[in-house]
Amino acid sequence: MKHIAAWRLLLALAFVLVTVPGRSAVMFDPYRFGINLTFVAGREAGGPSSMDLPAGSAAGDVVFVVNEAINTDSTTIPTLTTPTFGSGGATQLTNDTGSPSGNVGIRVTVYGKVLNATDVSDGQITNLLSDNADNAIALTFRPDKAITSFSNAYSGGTMTGGDPADITSSGLTTLAGPVVILGLFNADTAITSDTFTPTENGEYAPSTSLFVKYRVYNSSPTDTTLAMGDEGARNVLVLSAQQVQ
Repeated sequence: MKHIAAWRLLLALAFVLVTVPGRSAVMFDPYRFGINLTFVAGREAGGPSSMDLPAGSAAGDVVFVVNEAINTDSTTIPTLTTPTFGSGGATQLTNDTGSPSGNVGIRVTVYGKVLNATDVSDGQITNLLSDNADNAIALTFRPDKAITSFSNAYSGGTMTGGDPADITSSGLTTLAGPVVILGLFNADTAITSDTFTPTENGEYAPSTSLFVKYRVYNSSPTDTTLAMGDEGARNVLVLSAQQVQ
């Protein structure tokens, strides 16, 4: 009984407003400390302007949509659109554009959404980028505690007809986790020279010429480098890092 009473007292004290001389009062909530994210599933759609949610997605999960549209007729950049879920639009995190080789126009975006019951019941992501060629990859991650916010911590892209410059993030080591790092690799031929450093946790690869690698740092995030050789007339690299709280 004494042990039970002591445990109840500790729980009560964890929520007490404590004032330290010379410092502002703070509230400690042990249930909000240290979110951990795990990968659930991915899904890809090539061509249509809508797609299903990744299998197994549930309310409370966060979904990141990596969307690419290519205008193969001219250097005009495809029109920006906002992916829409059952309860409304997602949050823009990355928006990169370019004209590799001077004969195509490309836009790559990353959007995020914490799913609610309406999103899951609807089961669709609509209003995706659309042009002569387009694709979308959605990745779902599950927290062990409720997510209150997420924001872009770094984004960078390179689109070229030659050997693309490496992309290295900056500032991630100063952040508290979780941080989700996404790397898009795309070319007009099979990619054989891709690297993600430090090594990715996994990848979602609908083809040998298009895939997204990801890494989750639940603590102590590290800056990441993407690299790819010259794979043809169109080489696209995009790095996007999101801090989840």
